Amino acid sequence: MDKNVYGSLISRLRQNNNMTTQELANILLIAPDKLMRVEAGEEILTDSELTLCANVLDASSAALRKGEYRPRTTAAELEESLGKFQELYKAAAKSEAAILDMLQELNPSERYRGRYLDEQTATRTAGFAIYDSLTADYVRDEKGEPLMYATAKEAFQAVKELEEKYEQEKTASENVTESVATDITDEISADSENTPDITDEPDLEQTAGIKM
Repeated sequence: MDKNVYGSLISRLRQNNNMTTQELANILLIAPDKLMRVEAGEEILTDSELTLCANVLDASSAALRKGEYRPRTTAAELEESLGKFQELYKAAAKSEAAILDMLQELNPSERYRGRYLDEQTATRTAGFAIYDSLTADYVRDEKGEPLMYATAKEAFQAVKELEEKYEQEKTASENVTESVATDITDEISADSENTPDITDEPDLEQTAGIKM
């Protein structure tokens, strides 16, 4: 039979909340006998049962799963933590942006450049994008949004790959143009070789004079 590490903690939290085994079992939609076996460590709860149990006992489900107790995080606490995280991310991203600029100064590219976009819209978050100097616009995805990268490292790598592809396409185009120009020059040369030199033709006046 499966064992658990949270049974005794559930029992203690249930009693701290002045709940009977029957009451908690009813909320979890399980038999009281099963809950008794769970609290004895002899049976496990399903993921949904454990999550519901943690919510009822005002505990963190992740901690409860490990047999540890932590108060359940409230929505307000989550929002505050998210705000702090966003501020830390922005500060770190701006530092990365400065490093990215330095790297691009040391390794200049002809067409593409990574940039940090601080503006956050309904469809995208702040991050790193690739500016295309040839089109005077950002490289965009299929939805028309700037193609975003989470880190400066990813953006710098993307710039290198796009620039390498651009150089290859440009070289191929130049080779085609040179080849066409060479073919045209060769055709002109061949035509001029096959054209009779008018200086080799007999003088018509002299010919006419001899006959007379």
